[in-house]
Amino acid sequence: MATNQTNLGVLLDEYEVLVDEAGGGLDGQDIDWSKLEALMIRDSQWTKRGASELISVVRDYGSFFLRNAAALALALGTEDGIRRL
Repeated sequence: MATNQTNLGVLLDEYEVLVDEAGGGLDGQDIDWSKLEALMIRDSQWTKRGASELISVVRDYGSFFLRNAAALALALGTEDGIRRL
């Protein structure tokens, strides 16, 4: 469990840097979504499809839903889903 929390902290730090570089603040109002996608591809080894999908899910569902989805996936031991983006 501690490993998952540590990994989440590292990812959060990484994404905060990317969001800042893309012009976004905590509310995401001023973010350049295309720039964020490009940064995810360049700096975080996402594919174009994966980065686009992740951004769409975040925009559609937000952190409340995704925290619960992440907790359920971790409890199930599901690292990569069936779609494998």
